[in-house]
Amino acid sequence: MTRHRAVAGACLALAAACGGSPDAPDQAPVFTPSSPATSLVRLPVEGGLARAYSVPDLEPIEWEPQARLPGLERLVGVNGEQGIVFAVDTRSRMAILDLPSGRVRSALANVRAATVAADGLLYTVDSGGVVHAYGRRTPERFQSRIEGPPPRLHGAVGGRVLAVSRQGGELSVLAPRDSVAIRPIAEGPVAVTLWGDLLAVATDTAVRLYDPQGRRPEQTLELENGARALAFSPSGHQLYVAQDDGGIAMVERFSLDVISRIELPERVDHLRSGPFGRWLLAHAEGSDSVWVIDLAGEPSVEAIVSGWADDLPLVTASSVLVVRQGDDVVAFEPTGGAFTEQGRIEDGAKDLWVAPPWTPTSAPIAEAKPSDDPAETPGPLEGDTLDGGERVYLQVSSSRNPEWARELSDKLTAAGLPARVLEPPAEGDTYRVVLGPYPSREAAEASGRSLGMPFFVISAGEADTP
Repeated sequence: MTRHRAVAGACLALAAACGGSPDAPDQAPVFTPSSPATSLVRLPVEGGLARAYSVPDLEPIEWEPQARLPGLERLVGVNGEQGIVFAVDTRSRMAILDLPSGRVRSALANVRAATVAADGLLYTVDSGGVVHAYGRRTPERFQSRIEGPPPRLHGAVGGRVLAVSRQGGELSVLAPRDSVAIRPIAEGPVAVTLWGDLLAVATDTAVRLYDPQGRRPEQTLELENGARALAFSPSGHQLYVAQDDGGIAMVERFSLDVISRIELPERVDHLRSGPFGRWLLAHAEGSDSVWVIDLAGEPSVEAIVSGWADDLPLVTASSVLVVRQGDDVVAFEPTGGAFTEQGRIEDGAKDLWVAPPWTPTSAPIAEAKPSDDPAETPGPLEGDTLDGGERVYLQVSSSRNPEWARELSDKLTAAGLPARVLEPPAEGDTYRVVLGPYPSREAAEASGRSLGMPFFVISAGEADTP
Protein backbone atom coordinates (compact mmCIF):
# COMPACT_ATOMS: atom_id res chain seq x y z
CA MET A 1 0.00 0.00 0.00
CA THR A 2 1.32 3.45 -0.81
CA ARG A 3 1.83 5.90 2.04
CA HIS A 4 0.53 8.89 0.14
CA ARG A 5 -2.85 10.31 0.98
CA ALA A 6 -5.02 12.72 -0.92
CA VAL A 7 -8.42 14.21 -0.63
CA ALA A 8 -10.62 13.15 -3.48
CA GLY A 9 -11.07 15.97 -5.94
CA ALA A 10 -14.24 17.38 -7.21
CA CYS A 11 -15.92 15.64 -10.08
CA LEU A 12 -18.97 16.22 -12.29
CA ALA A 13 -22.29 14.77 -11.12
CA LEU A 14 -24.59 13.20 -13.70
CA ALA A 15 -28.04 11.87 -12.85
CA ALA A 16 -28.76 9.54 -15.76
CA ALA A 17 -31.86 7.77 -14.52
CA CYS A 18 -32.02 4.63 -16.61
CA GLY A 19 -32.24 0.94 -15.89
CA GLY A 20 -31.91 -0.25 -12.32
CA SER A 21 -29.70 2.60 -11.10
CA PRO A 22 -30.55 6.31 -11.24
CA ASP A 23 -26.86 7.01 -11.75
CA ALA A 24 -25.92 4.35 -14.27
CA PRO A 25 -26.94 4.59 -17.92
CA ASP A 26 -28.08 1.43 -19.69
CA GLN A 27 -25.05 1.67 -21.94
CA ALA A 28 -22.02 3.75 -21.04
CA PRO A 29 -19.40 3.73 -23.79
CA VAL A 30 -15.75 4.20 -22.90
CA PHE A 31 -15.79 7.68 -24.42
CA THR A 32 -18.68 9.82 -25.58
CA PRO A 33 -18.81 13.31 -27.08
CA SER A 34 -20.13 14.57 -23.73
CA SER A 35 -17.17 13.14 -21.81
CA PRO A 36 -14.55 15.81 -21.13
CA ALA A 37 -11.11 15.33 -22.62
CA THR A 38 -9.00 13.90 -19.82
CA SER A 39 -5.31 13.56 -19.09
CA LEU A 40 -3.43 11.98 -16.20
CA VAL A 41 -1.24 14.51 -14.38
CA ARG A 42 1.75 13.48 -12.26
CA LEU A 43 2.73 15.59 -9.25
CA PRO A 44 6.24 14.72 -8.01
CA VAL A 45 6.20 14.41 -4.22
CA GLU A 46 9.88 15.35 -3.99
CA GLY A 47 9.25 18.51 -6.03
CA GLY A 48 9.92 19.26 -9.67
CA LEU A 49 7.98 19.66 -12.88
CA ALA A 50 4.53 18.19 -13.20
CA ARG A 51 3.99 15.86 -16.15
CA ALA A 52 0.90 15.04 -18.24
CA TYR A 53 0.05 11.71 -19.90
CA SER A 54 -2.58 10.79 -22.44
CA VAL A 55 -5.43 8.49 -21.48
CA PRO A 56 -5.64 5.54 -21.85
CA ASP A 57 -2.17 4.71 -23.27
CA LEU A 58 -0.30 6.83 -20.66
CA GLU A 59 2.08 8.19 -23.26
CA PRO A 60 3.83 11.46 -22.28
CA ILE A 61 2.11 14.58 -23.60
CA GLU A 62 4.18 17.46 -24.90
CA TRP A 63 3.55 20.01 -22.13
CA GLU A 64 6.15 21.98 -20.22
CA PRO A 65 5.06 23.75 -17.01
CA GLN A 66 6.62 27.16 -16.44
CA ALA A 67 7.67 26.44 -12.84
CA ARG A 68 8.59 23.59 -10.53
CA LEU A 69 6.37 22.33 -7.75
CA PRO A 70 7.75 22.28 -4.20
CA GLY A 71 7.94 19.02 -2.27
CA LEU A 72 4.39 17.83 -1.66
CA GLU A 73 2.77 16.33 1.41
CA ARG A 74 -0.69 15.54 0.06
CA LEU A 75 -3.10 16.22 -2.78
CA VAL A 76 -6.22 18.25 -2.02
CA GLY A 77 -8.20 18.26 -5.27
CA VAL A 78 -8.89 19.81 -8.64
CA ASN A 79 -10.95 22.71 -9.91
CA GLY A 80 -11.79 20.99 -13.19
CA GLU A 81 -13.57 23.95 -14.71
CA GLN A 82 -10.54 26.24 -14.40
CA GLY A 83 -7.88 23.53 -14.67
CA ILE A 84 -6.28 24.15 -11.26
CA VAL A 85 -4.71 21.50 -9.03
CA PHE A 86 -4.37 22.12 -5.28
CA ALA A 87 -1.89 20.32 -3.01
CA VAL A 88 -0.31 20.96 0.40
CA ASP A 89 3.47 21.20 0.30
CA THR A 90 5.94 19.95 2.91
CA ARG A 91 5.95 23.43 4.52
CA SER A 92 2.15 23.29 5.01
CA ARG A 93 1.47 25.88 2.32
CA MET A 94 -1.02 25.49 -0.47
CA ALA A 95 0.74 24.73 -3.76
CA ILE A 96 -1.40 25.75 -6.74
CA LEU A 97 -0.74 24.44 -10.26
CA ASP A 98 -2.58 26.24 -13.05
CA LEU A 99 -2.64 23.64 -15.83
CA PRO A 100 -3.55 25.87 -18.81
CA SER A 101 -0.74 28.35 -18.10
CA GLY A 102 1.66 25.92 -16.44
CA ARG A 103 2.22 28.39 -13.59
CA VAL A 104 2.82 27.41 -9.97
CA ARG A 105 2.15 29.65 -6.98
CA SER A 106 1.86 29.32 -3.21
CA ALA A 107 -0.81 30.65 -0.84
CA LEU A 108 -2.30 30.21 2.62
CA ALA A 109 0.37 29.22 5.13
CA ASN A 110 -0.04 26.69 7.97
CA VAL A 111 -2.70 24.66 6.17
CA ARG A 112 -3.94 21.88 8.47
CA ALA A 113 -7.00 20.72 6.51
CA ALA A 114 -8.35 21.46 3.03
CA THR A 115 -10.88 20.36 0.44
CA VAL A 116 -12.11 21.37 -3.01
CA ALA A 117 -15.88 21.68 -3.33
CA ALA A 118 -17.90 20.54 -6.33
CA ASP A 119 -17.99 24.12 -7.63
CA GLY A 120 -14.18 24.25 -7.61
CA LEU A 121 -13.85 26.48 -4.53
CA LEU A 122 -10.98 25.64 -2.17
CA TYR A 123 -11.59 25.65 1.59
CA THR A 124 -8.77 25.51 4.13
CA VAL A 125 -8.28 25.54 7.89
CA ASP A 126 -5.01 26.83 9.32
CA SER A 127 -3.25 26.03 12.60
CA GLY A 128 -5.30 28.70 14.39
CA GLY A 129 -8.62 27.28 13.22
CA VAL A 130 -9.15 30.11 10.71
CA VAL A 131 -11.20 29.07 7.67
CA HIS A 132 -10.53 30.51 4.21
CA ALA A 133 -12.40 30.14 0.92
CA TYR A 134 -10.07 30.53 -2.04
CA GLY A 135 -11.23 31.24 -5.57
CA ARG A 136 -8.86 32.14 -8.36
CA ARG A 137 -7.33 35.12 -6.62
CA THR A 138 -7.88 36.56 -3.09
CA PRO A 139 -8.80 34.23 -0.19
CA GLU A 140 -11.94 35.11 1.77
CA ARG A 141 -11.65 34.70 5.53
CA PHE A 142 -14.59 33.29 7.48
CA GLN A 143 -15.68 35.17 10.60
CA SER A 144 -15.92 32.03 12.75
CA ARG A 145 -13.10 29.67 13.66
CA ILE A 146 -12.95 25.91 14.14
CA GLU A 147 -11.81 24.88 17.58
CA GLY A 148 -9.75 21.79 18.34
CA PRO A 149 -7.73 19.49 16.07
CA PRO A 150 -8.00 19.99 12.29
CA PRO A 151 -11.21 18.39 10.99
CA ARG A 152 -12.17 16.67 7.75
CA LEU A 153 -13.61 19.29 5.41
CA HIS A 154 -16.36 19.07 2.79
CA GLY A 155 -17.64 21.88 0.57
CA ALA A 156 -21.39 22.50 0.43
CA VAL A 157 -23.98 24.44 -1.55
CA GLY A 158 -24.31 28.11 -0.62
CA GLY A 159 -20.64 28.77 0.08
CA ARG A 160 -20.77 26.71 3.27
CA VAL A 161 -18.11 24.37 4.54
CA LEU A 162 -18.75 21.24 6.61
CA ALA A 163 -16.16 20.30 9.21
CA VAL A 164 -16.36 16.81 10.74
CA SER A 165 -14.22 16.23 13.84
CA ARG A 166 -11.63 13.52 13.30
CA GLN A 167 -12.55 11.94 16.62
CA GLY A 168 -16.12 11.73 15.34
CA GLY A 169 -19.33 12.84 16.95
CA GLU A 170 -19.40 16.51 15.92
CA LEU A 171 -20.34 18.43 12.77
CA SER A 172 -19.60 22.16 12.34
CA VAL A 173 -21.31 24.10 9.55
CA LEU A 174 -19.75 27.44 8.61
CA ALA A 175 -20.56 30.21 6.16
CA PRO A 176 -18.33 33.25 5.49
CA ARG A 177 -20.37 35.81 7.47
CA ASP A 178 -22.29 33.59 9.89
CA SER A 179 -21.48 32.15 13.27
CA VAL A 180 -20.54 28.47 13.32
CA ALA A 181 -23.36 25.97 13.89
CA ILE A 182 -22.24 22.89 15.83
CA ARG A 183 -24.33 19.77 16.17
CA PRO A 184 -23.67 16.27 17.50
CA ILE A 185 -23.59 13.36 15.06
CA ALA A 186 -22.92 9.64 15.45
CA GLU A 187 -19.36 8.34 15.51
CA GLY A 188 -18.12 6.24 12.60
CA PRO A 189 -17.04 6.42 8.94
CA VAL A 190 -18.58 9.43 7.17
CA ALA A 191 -19.75 10.05 3.60
CA VAL A 192 -20.98 13.37 2.21
CA THR A 193 -22.81 14.02 -1.06
CA LEU A 194 -20.92 15.84 -3.78
CA TRP A 195 -22.82 19.08 -3.07
CA GLY A 196 -22.76 18.71 0.72
CA ASP A 197 -26.52 18.54 1.21
CA LEU A 198 -26.54 15.22 3.09
CA LEU A 199 -24.13 13.51 5.47
CA ALA A 200 -24.17 9.80 6.36
CA VAL A 201 -22.43 8.04 9.26
CA ALA A 202 -21.90 4.27 9.47
CA THR A 203 -22.43 2.81 12.94
CA ASP A 204 -22.25 -0.84 13.97
CA THR A 205 -25.83 -1.72 13.05
CA ALA A 206 -27.21 1.30 11.20
CA VAL A 207 -26.59 4.30 8.98
CA ARG A 208 -27.55 7.70 10.32
CA LEU A 209 -28.25 10.54 7.90
CA TYR A 210 -28.10 14.27 8.64
CA ASP A 211 -29.16 17.40 6.81
CA PRO A 212 -26.24 19.80 7.50
CA GLN A 213 -28.58 22.80 7.37
CA GLY A 214 -30.98 21.21 9.86
CA ARG A 215 -34.04 21.53 7.65
CA ARG A 216 -34.91 17.83 7.96
CA PRO A 217 -34.73 15.60 11.04
CA GLU A 218 -32.09 12.93 11.46
CA GLN A 219 -32.92 9.62 9.75
CA THR A 220 -31.82 6.13 10.73
CA LEU A 221 -31.51 3.10 8.46
CA GLU A 222 -31.20 -0.14 10.45
CA LEU A 223 -29.22 -2.83 8.64
CA GLU A 224 -29.15 -6.49 9.67
CA ASN A 225 -25.58 -6.99 8.46
CA GLY A 226 -24.19 -3.74 9.84
CA ALA A 227 -22.36 -0.86 8.13
CA ARG A 228 -18.58 -0.56 7.71
CA ALA A 229 -17.94 1.95 4.90
CA LEU A 230 -20.01 4.38 2.86
CA ALA A 231 -20.03 6.22 -0.47
CA PHE A 232 -22.65 8.31 -2.24
CA SER A 233 -23.22 8.12 -5.97
CA PRO A 234 -22.16 11.30 -7.82
CA SER A 235 -25.74 12.58 -8.06
CA GLY A 236 -26.40 11.73 -4.41
CA HIS A 237 -29.41 9.57 -5.38
CA GLN A 238 -27.89 6.38 -4.00
CA LEU A 239 -25.85 5.43 -0.96
CA TYR A 240 -23.55 2.39 -1.09
CA VAL A 241 -23.01 0.64 2.25
CA ALA A 242 -20.28 -1.97 2.80
CA GLN A 243 -21.52 -4.54 5.33
CA ASP A 244 -19.99 -7.03 7.76
CA ASP A 245 -20.82 -10.07 5.63
CA GLY A 246 -18.90 -8.75 2.61
CA GLY A 247 -21.94 -7.46 0.73
CA ILE A 248 -22.64 -3.92 -0.44
CA ALA A 249 -26.18 -2.60 0.05
CA MET A 250 -27.43 -0.13 -2.56
CA VAL A 251 -29.77 2.28 -0.76
CA GLU A 252 -32.17 4.75 -2.39
CA ARG A 253 -31.35 8.07 -0.77
CA PHE A 254 -34.89 9.44 -0.38
CA SER A 255 -36.90 6.37 0.60
CA LEU A 256 -33.98 4.62 2.38
CA ASP A 257 -35.03 1.38 0.70
CA VAL A 258 -32.33 -1.22 0.01
CA ILE A 259 -32.93 -1.63 -3.71
CA SER A 260 -30.16 -4.15 -4.39
CA ARG A 261 -27.17 -5.96 -2.92
CA ILE A 262 -23.79 -6.75 -4.41
CA GLU A 263 -22.25 -9.92 -3.01
CA LEU A 264 -18.46 -10.00 -2.51
CA PRO A 265 -16.29 -12.83 -1.14
CA GLU A 266 -14.37 -10.49 1.19
CA ARG A 267 -15.21 -7.69 3.56
CA VAL A 268 -14.68 -4.14 2.32
CA ASP A 269 -13.22 -1.23 4.28
CA HIS A 270 -13.26 1.56 1.64
CA LEU A 271 -15.62 2.56 -1.19
CA ARG A 272 -15.18 5.08 -4.01
CA SER A 273 -17.66 6.04 -6.71
CA GLY A 274 -16.59 6.86 -10.27
CA PRO A 275 -17.33 10.28 -11.80
CA PHE A 276 -20.56 9.45 -13.63
CA GLY A 277 -22.04 6.75 -11.41
CA ARG A 278 -21.29 3.74 -13.57
CA TRP A 279 -18.32 2.43 -11.57
CA LEU A 280 -17.87 1.65 -7.88
CA LEU A 281 -14.47 0.72 -6.41
CA ALA A 282 -14.27 -1.35 -3.21
CA HIS A 283 -11.07 -2.12 -1.29
CA ALA A 284 -10.82 -5.61 0.18
CA GLU A 285 -9.95 -5.33 3.87
CA GLY A 286 -6.34 -6.16 4.71
CA SER A 287 -5.15 -6.77 1.15
CA ASP A 288 -3.92 -5.10 -2.03
CA SER A 289 -7.03 -6.11 -3.90
CA VAL A 290 -9.77 -3.86 -5.29
CA TRP A 291 -13.17 -4.92 -6.53
CA VAL A 292 -14.25 -3.02 -9.66
CA ILE A 293 -18.04 -2.99 -9.86
CA ASP A 294 -19.82 -2.07 -13.09
CA LEU A 295 -23.27 -0.73 -12.17
CA ALA A 296 -24.54 -0.44 -15.75
CA GLY A 297 -27.49 -2.82 -15.96
CA GLU A 298 -27.00 -5.89 -13.79
CA PRO A 299 -23.93 -5.17 -11.60
CA SER A 300 -20.80 -7.14 -12.48
CA VAL A 301 -17.74 -7.53 -10.26
CA GLU A 302 -14.07 -8.09 -11.13
CA ALA A 303 -11.00 -8.04 -8.85
CA ILE A 304 -7.68 -6.39 -9.60
CA VAL A 305 -4.39 -6.06 -7.73
CA SER A 306 -4.10 -2.46 -6.57
CA GLY A 307 -3.01 -0.38 -3.63
CA TRP A 308 -5.48 2.06 -2.09
CA ALA A 309 -4.89 5.73 -1.32
CA ASP A 310 -6.91 8.90 -1.67
CA ASP A 311 -5.68 9.60 -5.22
CA LEU A 312 -5.59 6.08 -6.69
CA PRO A 313 -7.28 3.89 -7.78
CA LEU A 314 -9.59 6.04 -9.86
CA VAL A 315 -11.85 5.77 -12.88
CA THR A 316 -11.48 8.64 -15.35
CA ALA A 317 -14.37 10.43 -17.03
CA SER A 318 -13.68 8.26 -20.10
CA SER A 319 -14.05 5.03 -18.06
CA VAL A 320 -10.38 4.14 -17.81
CA LEU A 321 -9.23 2.49 -14.59
CA VAL A 322 -5.90 3.79 -13.19
CA VAL A 323 -4.20 1.91 -10.34
CA ARG A 324 -0.91 1.49 -8.51
CA GLN A 325 0.70 -1.91 -8.98
CA GLY A 326 4.04 -2.28 -7.24
CA ASP A 327 6.24 0.64 -8.28
CA ASP A 328 4.18 1.43 -11.38
CA VAL A 329 0.99 3.23 -12.35
CA VAL A 330 -1.11 1.23 -14.80
CA ALA A 331 -4.20 2.01 -16.89
CA PHE A 332 -6.79 -0.65 -17.75
CA GLU A 333 -9.87 -0.91 -19.90
CA PRO A 334 -12.34 -2.32 -17.32
CA THR A 335 -15.29 -3.17 -19.57
CA GLY A 336 -16.08 -6.53 -21.08
CA GLY A 337 -15.59 -8.67 -17.97
CA ALA A 338 -11.77 -8.55 -18.05
CA PHE A 339 -8.98 -6.02 -17.59
CA THR A 340 -6.88 -5.14 -20.61
CA GLU A 341 -3.75 -3.13 -19.87
CA GLN A 342 -3.66 0.08 -21.91
CA GLY A 343 -0.57 1.82 -20.58
CA ARG A 344 2.04 1.77 -17.83
CA ILE A 345 4.25 4.41 -16.19
CA GLU A 346 7.22 2.78 -14.51
CA ASP A 347 8.29 4.04 -11.09
CA GLY A 348 5.22 6.26 -10.93
CA ALA A 349 3.64 4.87 -7.75
CA LYS A 350 5.65 7.15 -5.45
CA ASP A 351 4.06 10.33 -6.81
CA LEU A 352 0.56 11.83 -6.65
CA TRP A 353 -1.91 11.58 -9.54
CA VAL A 354 -5.00 13.41 -10.76
CA ALA A 355 -7.16 12.98 -13.86
CA PRO A 356 -8.59 16.45 -14.57
CA PRO A 357 -10.98 17.22 -17.45
CA TRP A 358 -8.11 18.98 -19.24
CA THR A 359 -5.43 18.31 -21.82
CA PRO A 360 -2.70 20.64 -23.16
CA THR A 361 -4.75 20.89 -26.36
CA SER A 362 -7.90 21.99 -24.52
CA ALA A 363 -9.29 25.42 -25.23
CA PRO A 364 -7.23 27.91 -23.22
CA ILE A 365 -8.72 29.52 -20.13
CA ALA A 366 -8.28 33.23 -20.45
CA GLU A 367 -6.51 35.21 -17.77
CA ALA A 368 -8.16 38.56 -17.14
CA LYS A 369 -6.98 41.47 -15.03
CA PRO A 370 -9.44 42.40 -12.28
CA SER A 371 -11.23 45.72 -12.36
CA ASP A 372 -11.57 47.73 -9.16
CA ASP A 373 -14.86 49.16 -10.37
CA PRO A 374 -17.53 46.86 -11.82
CA ALA A 375 -18.99 49.87 -13.58
CA GLU A 376 -15.93 49.90 -15.86
CA THR A 377 -17.18 46.68 -17.44
CA PRO A 378 -18.94 47.59 -20.71
CA GLY A 379 -22.59 46.62 -20.50
CA PRO A 380 -24.58 44.65 -23.06
CA LEU A 381 -27.13 46.06 -25.44
CA GLU A 382 -30.33 44.09 -24.91
CA GLY A 383 -31.88 42.90 -28.11
CA ASP A 384 -28.81 43.41 -30.29
CA THR A 385 -28.01 40.28 -32.26
CA LEU A 386 -25.49 39.10 -34.78
CA ASP A 387 -26.38 38.08 -38.29
CA GLY A 388 -28.37 34.87 -38.25
CA GLY A 389 -30.18 35.74 -34.98
CA GLU A 390 -27.29 34.79 -32.68
CA ARG A 391 -26.24 36.63 -29.54
CA VAL A 392 -22.74 36.85 -28.08
CA TYR A 393 -22.07 36.03 -24.43
CA LEU A 394 -19.14 35.61 -22.08
CA GLN A 395 -19.37 32.19 -20.47
CA VAL A 396 -17.81 32.27 -16.99
CA SER A 397 -18.99 28.95 -15.59
CA SER A 398 -20.81 25.72 -16.39
CA SER A 399 -22.32 23.32 -13.90
CA ARG A 400 -24.79 20.45 -13.76
CA ASN A 401 -26.09 21.84 -10.47
CA PRO A 402 -28.79 24.45 -11.22
CA GLU A 403 -28.85 25.79 -7.65
CA TRP A 404 -25.14 26.58 -7.72
CA ALA A 405 -25.34 28.11 -11.22
CA ARG A 406 -28.20 30.41 -10.21
CA GLU A 407 -26.46 31.38 -6.99
CA LEU A 408 -23.33 32.41 -8.93
CA SER A 409 -25.49 34.35 -11.39
CA ASP A 410 -27.17 36.19 -8.53
CA LYS A 411 -23.80 37.12 -7.01
CA LEU A 412 -22.53 38.47 -10.31
CA THR A 413 -25.75 40.42 -10.84
CA ALA A 414 -25.44 41.92 -7.34
CA ALA A 415 -21.94 43.08 -8.34
CA GLY A 416 -23.42 45.02 -11.24
CA LEU A 417 -22.67 42.50 -13.98
CA PRO A 418 -25.24 41.39 -16.62
CA ALA A 419 -25.34 37.74 -15.55
CA ARG A 420 -27.86 35.06 -16.37
CA VAL A 421 -28.13 31.30 -16.63
CA LEU A 422 -28.62 29.59 -19.98
CA GLU A 423 -30.70 26.46 -19.53
CA PRO A 424 -29.26 23.15 -20.81
CA PRO A 425 -30.21 22.55 -24.46
CA ALA A 426 -30.54 18.81 -23.72
CA GLU A 427 -30.91 16.57 -20.70
CA GLY A 428 -27.55 15.93 -19.06
CA ASP A 429 -25.97 19.12 -20.45
CA THR A 430 -24.73 21.88 -18.15
CA TYR A 431 -26.25 25.12 -16.87
CA ARG A 432 -24.07 27.88 -18.28
CA VAL A 433 -23.53 31.11 -16.33
CA VAL A 434 -23.01 33.87 -18.87
CA LEU A 435 -22.69 37.64 -19.11
CA GLY A 436 -24.41 39.48 -21.91
CA PRO A 437 -25.62 39.53 -24.59
CA TYR A 438 -23.15 41.80 -26.36
CA PRO A 439 -23.47 43.41 -29.80
CA SER A 440 -20.28 41.84 -31.15
CA ARG A 441 -17.49 39.44 -30.31
CA GLU A 442 -15.11 42.41 -29.99
CA ALA A 443 -17.35 44.07 -27.40
CA ALA A 444 -17.63 40.82 -25.45
CA GLU A 445 -13.86 40.32 -25.40
CA ALA A 446 -13.32 43.94 -24.29
CA SER A 447 -15.71 43.33 -21.40
CA GLY A 448 -14.09 40.01 -20.52
CA ARG A 449 -10.62 41.49 -20.20
CA SER A 450 -11.77 43.56 -17.20
CA LEU A 451 -13.60 40.81 -15.34
CA GLY A 452 -10.94 39.25 -13.14
CA MET A 453 -12.23 35.75 -13.84
CA PRO A 454 -11.75 33.18 -16.60
CA PHE A 455 -14.11 33.44 -19.57
CA PHE A 456 -14.57 32.56 -23.18
CA VAL A 457 -16.86 33.94 -25.86
CA ILE A 458 -19.82 31.91 -27.06
CA SER A 459 -22.71 32.63 -29.39
CA ALA A 460 -26.18 31.30 -28.71
CA GLY A 461 -29.17 31.20 -31.02
CA GLU A 462 -32.41 32.86 -30.14
CA ALA A 463 -33.78 29.52 -28.92
CA ASP A 464 -31.02 29.33 -26.31
CA THR A 465 -31.44 32.79 -24.89
CA PRO A 466 -33.53 33.17 -21.75
